[in-house]
Amino acid sequence: MAGPPVAGPPAPPVGLTGVGPPEASPGRPVVGVRPRRRHRALFWSAVVVCFGVAAVGAVVAVTGYLGASQPAGVVRDYFAALARGDAAGALALGDLPDGTHAWLTDEVLRAQNDIARITDVVLSARGSGNARTVDVQYRLVGADGAVPVADTVQLTRQGRAWRLTPAAVVTHVSVVKAGDRARLAGSAVPSGDVLLFPGALPITFAASALAVPAAQRVVRFSGGGLVVAEPQVTAAARGTVQAALRDALDACLAGKSKQQALCPQPSAGRVVPGSLRGAISGNLSDDLTVGLDSADSGLLDITATARVTGSYQALDFNNFAVTKRGTVVLRLAVRALTSAPGSLSWSA
Repeated sequence: MAGPPVAGPPAPPVGLTGVGPPEASPGRPVVGVRPRRRHRALFWSAVVVCFGVAAVGAVVAVTGYLGASQPAGVVRDYFAALARGDAAGALALGDLPDGTHAWLTDEVLRAQNDIARITDVVLSARGSGNARTVDVQYRLVGADGAVPVADTVQLTRQGRAWRLTPAAVVTHVSVVKAGDRARLAGSAVPSGDVLLFPGALPITFAASALAVPAAQRVVRFSGGGLVVAEPQVTAAARGTVQAALRDALDACLAGKSKQQALCPQPSAGRVVPGSLRGAISGNLSDDLTVGLDSADSGLLDITATARVTGSYQALDFNNFAVTKRGTVVLRLAVRALTSAPGSLSWSA
């Protein structure tokens, strides 16, 4: 006859998994299983942050693209390219009118920037539809100061992009005086129209005594394309002329001039040419004028007044030379080449 069943270990409670706590080994503590909820929360937080950063980056990229593709943004990029001397970068933003492209190069743009650089650009767009106008204000800063410039730029929409129409200025350069001495970016000034970038007119003169005033030296879209350049005598050349004129008159009054017969003389009576001796009283700069004649060769016309105390000889009624003494007023008239303003020739 079979005996009663032997009782085994108690079954685990219904609904729980596992078989209870592990048995402890001799000398080894019991280690429980830690929950992983905290690690899972950190993981999902990192995922959310990554998605947020990506979204912000996408917004910034799209905003930057839209800003650059708007009319004012295109004009801003155009003038930035001009300022850094990047002709290709500027031309890529617009269309060109008919005409030679020989002056739309990095070299010519560098010559423009050497004369005066574009700074402080301010833009304002107006209009609607597929045609817009951007008003531009900037300064041209050169060695002779800064000139404020106001201009307007026209753009049209081509597909999804805005483009300058045109991207260069049809320009006619008219040099009023000393045309033979003028150079446009190192070459002779052309007689017809040329295409130029807006900014400083790259005009210089073979004679350092001449320069075009900064206000006349501007190329702009809204100027009608005609740039009238009337060179003026520089302050440095004027100072050279003043010093040379005094030296020349001193030589005449000492009887040592190489042009003694042409030296200035008193206007009263029959004065013996070259006989005036004495010293200058006062300053020649009080009424000194240094002008440029109308010839293309570019000669300097110089006039001044000098007070001289001394003596001279004049012929009397019997044609005898008689010495006169006192203070006389001389009218001085000399000429000089623009290439050598210190080398004077007395006008007859």
